[in-house]
Amino acid sequence: MKILVMLAGWAGNDSEDTRLWLNWYREILLTEFSDSEVFLAISCKSDASLERNLGDLPNISRSERVSSELHVNSDASQYQLCLRMLLQKDEEYDLVFFMHTKGISYPFESYQPWRDSVRKTIFSRSSVESVAAGNSRFLIAERGHMIQARSSIEHFRGLSLECGFNTPAFHYAAATTLFYVDAISLKTALAALPLRYLNKNLLSVGQNRFFFEGHFPSLLTMAGAEPLFIGGSEYQENFNRDVSYDALPKHNSAIVREQYRRMLDSDGRYVQMPVPYVTGSLENAYQAGVSFEL
Repeated sequence: MKILVMLAGWAGNDSEDTRLWLNWYREILLTEFSDSEVFLAISCKSDASLERNLGDLPNISRSERVSSELHVNSDASQYQLCLRMLLQKDEEYDLVFFMHTKGISYPFESYQPWRDSVRKTIFSRSSVESVAAGNSRFLIAERGHMIQARSSIEHFRGLSLECGFNTPAFHYAAATTLFYVDAISLKTALAALPLRYLNKNLLSVGQNRFFFEGHFPSLLTMAGAEPLFIGGSEYQENFNRDVSYDALPKHNSAIVREQYRRMLDSDGRYVQMPVPYVTGSLENAYQAGVSFEL
């Protein structure tokens, strides 16, 4: 499969931990994506160690720092830049990987369990391609989570309507900024998304720094991408205290996919309705503004 890697990069300093993190990401890019094109978008607040450690990779075709005017305190402005690069390029890809230097602000050794896990899933090309091969339209993520604020859901409904996705139901598929999407779904979403969401500071257009964690991946599902979470069988509450999914049929991923396909067959979209792995009482869940009825 032809993969485009859109790498949103940031490094806070030139410490030993930072160098270990950057070397880890370098190894992934060299071993898993050696034949893939890479767009490297760098935060304007990043230390120069990022360019020193990653900038000479042979498969980087575009590398640029985000302008200070577009900066928000997350990876969102880097993803904006990568998408602008993509729109300028006349090239066809099978899937696009939204990748960022996750974990780099934490001590390297403390994240060993996470690295061991994702090295077998979202950072394993063979694992991702095996999932993608059986699906024509997809959003592949390590795991998803539900943003349990009614205001977030209402805000996204407004965005989806603005983009022309006027359906009776919708899905909010937060994917924690590490995900793959098929090229057709991405093209569909970008064609519908007003350009100001890529060309302007996200805060100035009514969005926030979590735009690419929740709203944008959710928009991809509205554009036809089926959510596929490949995080494995173990539910880890420390990753998300509210809701998490994995690939087991008895867990949320299967419920999400079943609902997605049912709504797709009826020419609609679907609402995220997580059932297992909700902390607190059912009453508390309802108070949070999330529907739990299938």
